[in-house]
Amino acid sequence: MNANPFLSIVPRKGEKMFGISEKNILLMAEGVSKGRKILLISGDYGSGKSLIAEKIEKNIDSNVKIEKWMFTVDLANQLRSLPIEEALKRKVAVFIDRFELSDVMDDTSLIKILKLIVEITKMGVSFIIDITPKTIMRLYDLNPEFKNISELYTVKPMIFQEVKELVLSRLNEIRTTRSSDISPFTERELMDIWKKSHGNPRMILLILANLYDIKMAES
Repeated sequence: MNANPFLSIVPRKGEKMFGISEKNILLMAEGVSKGRKILLISGDYGSGKSLIAEKIEKNIDSNVKIEKWMFTVDLANQLRSLPIEEALKRKVAVFIDRFELSDVMDDTSLIKILKLIVEITKMGVSFIIDITPKTIMRLYDLNPEFKNISELYTVKPMIFQEVKELVLSRLNEIRTTRSSDISPFTERELMDIWKKSHGNPRMILLILANLYDIKMAES
């Protein structure tokens, strides 16, 4: 086995790397397609929030117009520039990545942004927001109505059995014959990786990729 199968963080078909089920992803996409939704995808860095957002996007009705933004301090102006009249005729879904960057903003500025999001949502636009748990609590405190109308989906960390299944899936990609053998890793090594990463998929794959290269160099 020469090629390192752990370099890509993109999940393969059938791999379970994220703590949100396919059923929930389909339900989120269906809700966004109908309009007037605020979905908060909560998780730590590397938990898979962005990839989940991509899955939601792929399952949204094709008639929905997609806007993809990164959070900036100029977000209020971006929101005001949304084609609301068009949204009344055709559904619009706005994906906002890295909303935790709002942590640097003062309360007054952030309150304006949250008020705009709530108002625009009532007009028919849906928002899918990538965010960390810490930031969510601040938003809830600043705007209770935002809390009341938003739906929170938390990305849970991987459990140990899921880590083992991920390792086997990746190893079998480069094997000529499929096997249930986790070598070149040991059970103890995988347990240590799982504990150190706290079940974070990106961290797990980064550690696995590095350890795999070391083991291949030693063999």
